Amino acid sequence: MMEQALVRAEAAEEAGGFHSVDTSIVLFFLAMELAASAGGNGLDLGLSLLAIAAFAVLPYFLPGRHEAMPFLHWLGGRTAIALVGAFAGLGFAFAIAPAAAPAYASLPMTLLIFAAFVSCLVQLYVMMKVSLAR
Repeated sequence: MMEQALVRAEAAEEAGGFHSVDTSIVLFFLAMELAASAGGNGLDLGLSLLAIAAFAVLPYFLPGRHEAMPFLHWLGGRTAIALVGAFAGLGFAFAIAPAAAPAYASLPMTLLIFAAFVSCLVQLYVMMKVSLAR
């Protein structure tokens, strides 16, 4: 019984590094999409900010290697990722999108959807790896 718990804990520890990487990518593209499509109504802006806050804070509470890291240090890094994404989105909206074809206007949302899909696949892999270690 104790061996099973140790194996599951080792598998969770080994797979825990994925949480911060894949959610960071989704956070980046979410901030990029929000900045690129600035000018939406209040409800759209509120929901986007709520999603950014969730992707910035909630992965800290998932098990992983970052558990020894202080929360404010974690939040500072995630805020930096969101700010870089927002600046990339603003750069995309003002510099690239007007000169490019109209089809490229939806590029940040396309990348966000793809990153969220990959993140879901990684999370499923982590859950299956931990349950198979049983």
